Amino acid sequence: MRALLSVTALLLIVFAGCNSGSEGERCARMADSLAESVQAGTLRLDSPDTSGIQQMLVSHQAWLDFIARSVRDTLTMEQAGALQQFDLACRQLEAFLSNRRILLARSALLRSQLMMLAADVRSGSLDAAKARGMLEQEKKEAGTFLALCVQQVQDTEKALGQFSLSRDMVSDLVRDHNGGELPVVVPETPGY
Repeated sequence: MRALLSVTALLLIVFAGCNSGSEGERCARMADSLAESVQAGTLRLDSPDTSGIQQMLVSHQAWLDFIARSVRDTLTMEQAGALQQFDLACRQLEAFLSNRRILLARSALLRSQLMMLAADVRSGSLDAAKARGMLEQEKKEAGTFLALCVQQVQDTEKALGQFSLSRDMVSDLVRDHNGGELPVVVPETPGY
């Protein structure tokens, strides 16, 4: 009877050890997968053309400056609405560029933490139970991050659509007051 209890206790210890090891490896793989998901979210932030957005914003500012200096006539409701939509879309695009930088930094931090968590579990410096708790917290953070990435891309696509819809009317307004031409944006030359 005592031998049976000893064997049973030994088997429980072995299975617990194996379970702990396999649980640790499972946690490490989950951390790796989560890091890949964060990277995929980061790649979504690259889908909008940031250099194109920056060029749009430069044109936006040049057109608004021209309108402020040159248009003294009363605008129609349609022109005023298009101008407001144009300005709002550009503000949203500016916000995207700013938020994108912040989200890219957050992505680097999340991926780094997840890779360290996986390495710590694999090296045995972190037990499976503690790793599970940390992994749950990282899953929440990654979920929040991915939701923010999706929202930023959706907001940016919507702003790009609003920009496109209002751009034609605003450019017509500028052309009407500038002899049929749009203001030319001259790039700044350093040192002059």
